[in-house]
Amino acid sequence: MLKQVDTSAIGVPGGSDKDLTDGAATRGGGDKGVINLCGSELVVDQNKTKSDNTVASATLPVEVVGLEFEDPSWSCVRCTFLNHPALSVCECCSFERLSEQRVEEQKPWKKLPAMWSVPKAGELCHMSKLQPSDPEYMEVECNVHKTCVMSLKIVSITRIENAHLFGQYALKREQMNEANGPSVDNERLLWHGTVPSAVSVICNRGFNRSYCGKNATAYGRGVYFSSNFRYSAQTVYAMPDEDKNQHIFQCRVLTDHYHVGKPDLVEPPVRDKKSLALYNSVVNNVKYPIVFVVFHDT
Repeated sequence: MLKQVDTSAIGVPGGSDKDLTDGAATRGGGDKGVINLCGSELVVDQNKTKSDNTVASATLPVEVVGLEFEDPSWSCVRCTFLNHPALSVCECCSFERLSEQRVEEQKPWKKLPAMWSVPKAGELCHMSKLQPSDPEYMEVECNVHKTCVMSLKIVSITRIENAHLFGQYALKREQMNEANGPSVDNERLLWHGTVPSAVSVICNRGFNRSYCGKNATAYGRGVYFSSNFRYSAQTVYAMPDEDKNQHIFQCRVLTDHYHVGKPDLVEPPVRDKKSLALYNSVVNNVKYPIVFVVFHDT
């Protein structure tokens, strides 16, 4: 399913950029909270103290009822570790043992990208710093320069591995693919600029619409993304930190069918009056969209 990095962040020197379109500085980007982010990479200054993204595990042993120990072990659906049949939680990552029915319901958990690390016990989000020689690094770097011709220095690119958020995203993507068929392009690679203090929150808990309105709500009260790196890198959205580095996420976003947005929207407009189905996102321009707004929390 997902073969490459799901979300990334790139640190660039501070400094403002000119708007791509009229009024662009008041329309998009920013930290507005949304759904459909499936991972992430962010830029962290190499000299900056790393924040603690681990959470101590509070999982307690649970009695296993009605299980016969015919099989020597069971495989964790999160990290694939083989466990003793008497255990009810994974010895490696503390993820609970699921029944066969729940394993089927949680299929996206089994499709974590192959390059991801096995999570440590109690670890919700793992940060994997990429090297300039890594194919993933070069791919993200190439994506930056596709829509940004200005001179910039990439400080670092880090892959964000959050299995819980990825599971939610993969399940929603699977549902969209089944509903829309191969003719609809449900998924896009988009950028999201943010303030330094929000980086850890986004990596661990995803986007949240409670922050909507911090920069603008020109197209609705949702989370804002852009198809153009330079747009998201504007300092009004990607505010520089104390070292004058900016933090921008590259995200896989489920935009599905979209409609033009407007300021008072709290959810997308109705797409089908008979079924009351909604559009999944709104944009600044349906024919040539640059700004995408999604209204679901991750």
